[in-house]
Amino acid sequence: MNIRFVIAQLGLLLLVLSGMIVLVALWEAAEVWTGEAGEWAAFKAMTVTAGIGLSFGALLWGFARGGSTFLGRREALLLVALSWLVGAVLSALPFCVWTWMDAQIADSHHPFTRCVDCYFEAISGLTTTGATVLSNIETLPRGLLLWRAMTHWLGGLGIVVLFVAVLPSLGVGGKKLFHVEAPGPTAPGVRPRIRETARVLWLIYVGLTIALTLLLRIFGMSWFDAICHTFATLATGGFSTRNASIGYYDSIMLQLIIIFFMVLAGTNFGLYYQIFRGRIRQAFTDPELRLYLMLLLISSVIITIFLVDNQLYVTGRM
Repeated sequence: MNIRFVIAQLGLLLLVLSGMIVLVALWEAAEVWTGEAGEWAAFKAMTVTAGIGLSFGALLWGFARGGSTFLGRREALLLVALSWLVGAVLSALPFCVWTWMDAQIADSHHPFTRCVDCYFEAISGLTTTGATVLSNIETLPRGLLLWRAMTHWLGGLGIVVLFVAVLPSLGVGGKKLFHVEAPGPTAPGVRPRIRETARVLWLIYVGLTIALTLLLRIFGMSWFDAICHTFATLATGGFSTRNASIGYYDSIMLQLIIIFFMVLAGTNFGLYYQIFRGRIRQAFTDPELRLYLMLLLISSVIITIFLVDNQLYVTGRM
């Protein structure tokens, strides 16, 4: 097994994730500059985490680079498994470091004072599970809420798919890595080269992200909440910035928008490229899509009947 190449690619993955943390740290720096209370410790946590991630990533890549670039199925399986485990460790560090930087939090019984809870939150975000150890989400600094939502967004399409899209060093091994990571039945590639396929998928993902963010902002959310809820919606995970989640806004229109984009996010992204290429009939006759929509419709009708019959619903404003 080509362990050396796996370690080198793992180092590059840490560098990619650290770059995303740097973006959140820059946003957090702007929050600190404008005088937002409670953000200084979060800014330091993001900065320290980015430094750790960049250092370890560069160390692994520099130590293991060179030699054979062969990536077989065994190497692909190992790299995917390690990517999720190690990526979750790096993603959990901002939560851990934040409690160390904030003396008031460190002396409390906050869940993030335990490293295992921080890791749980991170792996829940990256896998888009949506489970949380937090009972009062709104007490977190906005920077940590943004990073928490971003773990959802990165995991929504898959950190390994992002890895394949941005790194040229995988070569033909990227195809093995992509198929090991990508969920669902195997379908023809969106583009002839697997790296181009990953890039197209991410472009579609980013396009949906921009569209949903703008819609949520137009219908009443702040930019911050719109971005965080967009990340959670397109990942179909559910991390929110509010304890009451989307119910906090009491808006039917926001709920309808999020429902629509949840349905879009749950659809095979390869079909969107088919539609973009003008193959609309081929996309809508896909048996996977038909089954998916049918199950959604049937289950929604059944649950709606149950809720109405038992009066387990609330009304909201438009």
